[in-house]
Amino acid sequence: MNSNFNEVLQEINSSKSTLTSYSPSRKENVDILPLTLSQQKSIIESSADSTLGALFFNNTFFKIFKQNIKGDITKYDTIDRVNFSLQLRSQLSNTYTINDVKVNLTDIIQRNKSINYELTEQKVSSDNFTFTIKNPSLTLDDKINTLLLNRYKNENINSTKMKTLISDIYVYEILKFIPKLKINDKEIDLHQDITNAATIIESIDGNRFNDIMVYINKVRDTEKLFTAIPGTNYSIDIIPGFFIV
Repeated sequence: MNSNFNEVLQEINSSKSTLTSYSPSRKENVDILPLTLSQQKSIIESSADSTLGALFFNNTFFKIFKQNIKGDITKYDTIDRVNFSLQLRSQLSNTYTINDVKVNLTDIIQRNKSINYELTEQKVSSDNFTFTIKNPSLTLDDKINTLLLNRYKNENINSTKMKTLISDIYVYEILKFIPKLKINDKEIDLHQDITNAATIIESIDGNRFNDIMVYINKVRDTEKLFTAIPGTNYSIDIIPGFFIV
């Protein structure tokens, strides 16, 4: 790249504006850079693989958050991801239309600051098992998504592989919410070794996870609160198509 192009690129980088988003989990404002065209392109490209699309999309967005969020990304969770995504999309265009309903994204972002919810770390006991459960951080979510992507991205996903993929996603999604497991007097940090941790929880009777599934569903319902469109039964799906304007 010649000197003129380098100088222009430096000017672009030095003149970038900063957005102010809101972290629901931390109840604090967060400085975040707008999406570049390259980042918008990578989001759209993540929809190309329908089989692993959700994993690719969240993996892509985590990389963007690492680049664009000013501060410690490890303290934010999946509820924050929803709000950060809405903020970034609003800078591309503040309006979004779903089923002929035109939505003002700024209104939703402002509304979201007043949403109160409680998703604290909990302990769930079942006989001699005690599970510590909490909403996963963005960092942990990406760690597990990346593990699954690396396992399957070069595979030919036939019907048999598809069943294995779906079952793996189910197990690893549950694992995201269980940082610690105590059996009698022995406690283990499951997130230190994700693969072996998955083997451990797969060996536990399925009914031990009933209360954990209730907690996971509560988290998903809370995420939907932040994408709900006022006055309708609709909500915004944070998917690649949302970023095509």
